[in-house]
Amino acid sequence: MTDEQMNEVLLAVLGAGISSLFVGTIEYCDRCRELEDRFLFGIEPLLSGLAE
Repeated sequence: MTDEQMNEVLLAVLGAGISSLFVGTIEYCDRCRELEDRFLFGIEPLLSGLAE
């Protein structure tokens, strides 16, 4: 494999890694937001009951 081909392979692998990192981060943030919404929706009646 020539140096130029090796560089192209390394760039492709690096690009795929960066892309996976961003996709994973976005999915993680969405999941955290979803869990937070569920928690707040579940605890809201409890907090309302304590406030009365």
